[in-house]
Amino acid sequence: MDELKVIDLDPYLAPYKKFYLNFEQIYKKKKESILSGSDITEFANGYLYFGFHYEENFLIYREWAPNAFGIYLTGDFCDWDTSKYRLEPLTNGIWEIKIPVEQLNFKKYPEGIKVK
Repeated sequence: MDELKVIDLDPYLAPYKKFYLNFEQIYKKKKESILSGSDITEFANGYLYFGFHYEENFLIYREWAPNAFGIYLTGDFCDWDTSKYRLEPLTNGIWEIKIPVEQLNFKKYPEGIKVK
């Protein structure tokens, strides 16, 4: 396996070397795809798909986390309950949750809401 600079800079990361090598391969593949021009528009418009969005009567949140085993959305809107809103895996490391608006006690993005 190739040595990574991050491992040289922080030897405590050595047990996670396989993870970093995998992530580096994903990064290089995506970078090559973007720089080839084939999907630069798709990449630039990612904000239209990822993050928070309203669709009909749902608040939808999407995140790209290719090595995650599970993702939960929490915040002051649910009293920081870390198990209530679990994202579901889609494809290619994309995770999503659709929350019915009536569960949230608000209809539009409230100012100052805190999420994690």
